[in-house]
Amino acid sequence: MKLHPALLFLLFVPAFTFAQADRKGTYGNLAIGYGRYSLDLYAYAGGSNLYNDQTFSGLILSLGVERKSAWQKNRLLFDIDGNLTGGFGIKSASEASGNIGGESNGGFALGIKGSFKMGYLFQNEGKIVPLIGLGPYFTYINNGGDDAVGNYIYGLQASVGVDFRIKRMMLTPEIHLGLASWGGSDEMEQNGQPGMFEIKLKIGRRF
Repeated sequence: MKLHPALLFLLFVPAFTFAQADRKGTYGNLAIGYGRYSLDLYAYAGGSNLYNDQTFSGLILSLGVERKSAWQKNRLLFDIDGNLTGGFGIKSASEASGNIGGESNGGFALGIKGSFKMGYLFQNEGKIVPLIGLGPYFTYINNGGDDAVGNYIYGLQASVGVDFRIKRMMLTPEIHLGLASWGGSDEMEQNGQPGMFEIKLKIGRRF
């Protein structure tokens, strides 16, 4: 027996709408993870310019707000979010002109980022939704110590992750990567492309 297209629509759309509605809402979230950032710096000094390659890494925490399923187009879902990131005890390592290196462990990081994300809704009542995202970011890093220097990285970042819905909670492992970035420090300017990498486990709860 053939089913009329209108009957198929009536059978499947309610289930899809339920999945969308069950996920939709505003969530507060908390995340813990690891961040790694790099800067390639130089300072003009006549005929012998100074160079300094720096890397920063450590534990990071973030706090944010996210609107799930803000828009919908067939099976594509669109989210928007913003969050603040902080890290303490950030480790920094540098290699300057003349192979002069140094390390410290007392730095801190502060950052802000926003993302516009697109997800795909499978026939699982929205319990598992893969996501990709894009948005701006800014991160300030202080390397700590007596000779502390402020460093900053900003630009466009991409993210990939998966939402796992558990009742009113959302568990999301995700990765953020800098796509087009700029940066510098209080003392030196950008020489090469900065790097930004963050991996997090985020827990969200719907308000």
